[in-house]
Amino acid sequence: MNLSGIVFHIEEDAYEVLSNYLNTIKSYFRDSDGRDEIMADIESRIAELLSEKINTGKQAVLMSDVNEVIAQMGKPEDFAGEGTGSEKKEEGAAAETPGEGRRRRRVFRDPDGKIIGGVCSGIGSYFDIDPLWLRLGWVAVTLLGGAGILIYIIMWIVIPEARTTAEKLEMRGEPVNVNNIRKNIEEEMEHLKRKMKDIEKDAKNFGNSFKKKHAPEAADKLVDFSTSVFGSIIRAIGKFLAFMLIVVCAVIMVLFISSLFGFGDFGDISINELSDLLFVNTSQSDLALLGILLFIGVPLLMLIYGGARALFGIKGKNRIVSLTSSGFWVAGLLIIIFIGYNVANDFSEQSKVRNEQALAPAGCDTFYLRVRPDPRLEGEDSRFSHHVEDGYGFMDDGEMKLFYGIPRVDIQQSNDSLFHLVVTTYARGADKKAALERVKKISYEVAQTDSLLEFKPLFEIDKADKWRMQEVRVVLYVPRGKTVFLAKNMKEVIHDIENVTDTYDEEMVNRRWIMTGEGLACLDCEGIEDHRKKWKQIHSEDTSEGR
Repeated sequence: MNLSGIVFHIEEDAYEVLSNYLNTIKSYFRDSDGRDEIMADIESRIAELLSEKINTGKQAVLMSDVNEVIAQMGKPEDFAGEGTGSEKKEEGAAAETPGEGRRRRRVFRDPDGKIIGGVCSGIGSYFDIDPLWLRLGWVAVTLLGGAGILIYIIMWIVIPEARTTAEKLEMRGEPVNVNNIRKNIEEEMEHLKRKMKDIEKDAKNFGNSFKKKHAPEAADKLVDFSTSVFGSIIRAIGKFLAFMLIVVCAVIMVLFISSLFGFGDFGDISINELSDLLFVNTSQSDLALLGILLFIGVPLLMLIYGGARALFGIKGKNRIVSLTSSGFWVAGLLIIIFIGYNVANDFSEQSKVRNEQALAPAGCDTFYLRVRPDPRLEGEDSRFSHHVEDGYGFMDDGEMKLFYGIPRVDIQQSNDSLFHLVVTTYARGADKKAALERVKKISYEVAQTDSLLEFKPLFEIDKADKWRMQEVRVVLYVPRGKTVFLAKNMKEVIHDIENVTDTYDEEMVNRRWIMTGEGLACLDCEGIEDHRKKWKQIHSEDTSEGR
């Protein structure tokens, strides 16, 4: 049985009863002006009620189901004597009409009482309040600098419009039965007739109609015109925003895909080079690429799809598209979680190797510290950059790119009267053994020539070892009363050296620093406020204590 475009499997007896019921209703409304609309809405409501009774364990409509629906909608003999058409005006109180049906309130936008989108009118019908107060509240919030317009637009999009007679009845909380459907449609037909008569009357009396119109009627027309213009503007803005959403998402999608496939750079490092350093093999890299593509690409495609629907006014939803896109996005998320867990596992353990380098006594009490010149880093064609994120970067030596890290040099107080140099290397791995193997492959030494200490500007990392947070930390221990001079190029490697004047690392270079009981103090720091006064005070305290 086909009802309102929906096919039902139904028992033969139930089919006969339901067919007779519909034919009887049709005969009662044969003289009604809106008979076709009444029957269409009645069939639509019956189809909705029957659909609620179908489930996975029950695929056919039974006689009991039809009896329940008829009882809910009302029997023809219950309202046969009420009359139709013009006789509706003489209907008294119809509150005792049998077949009251199930009362259910739902929020809809009211198309009949709307000024802009019918939001306030629909909410007012749902709560049984005058929509005028809702409109005044919305205007007040908007004028006070609130988000009134944005809230209204969101509700306009979210709340559906009451299109059918059943939806309009549910919006007002009235029972959806045959009698109420008939009343509602006949009222709409009467309203339409009156409106057509008014238009015809206005056309005949166009010459003197303006003089006869009262001020409230003119104001209503002005409001109707304003709301029509405002609605057109809102729709135009919505179309423009949908178009911009498509353009922006499409551009982001192109940039995103080009970056994933190696056409984008992260500073001097390409995406492919970063992938080679992070993932242990090509399969892991390709799987991560697929996961990222699905996780980020699918939402971008759905935004483009949503923007296209809004731009071209496509109202229907494609369930297959929604389910497919959701499945791909979840698959991308699971792939990222799986790859992320495997990569993170290779960072779980850390190992370190500590090497103390003996320093020969110098011919004076001052050690001079500088970065050793490296021919690969000199010249205009050098691609070496000291301003790399977290101290890592690439260098092109003409044959291949080398992955490198910048050491961190610190200066602390010695526990004895000698200079000491400690080089500690760090790396991570899936276990202590794997991390230790990576640490042993890191080579870094400091060269001493009498009182000159030369630091290598970088330490190299084998690409086969991957990036696993390899670090080199160098600590020079200076005895109290001894001095160090930091050459200008040391600013590339020194890291957060504590001193009594809290001088920043880049301001410590090209100056002499002496180790005191309070820490490093500058001997020739012009421009550092009150430095000399503080240094003299510290020096006098050390002298008085016989240090």
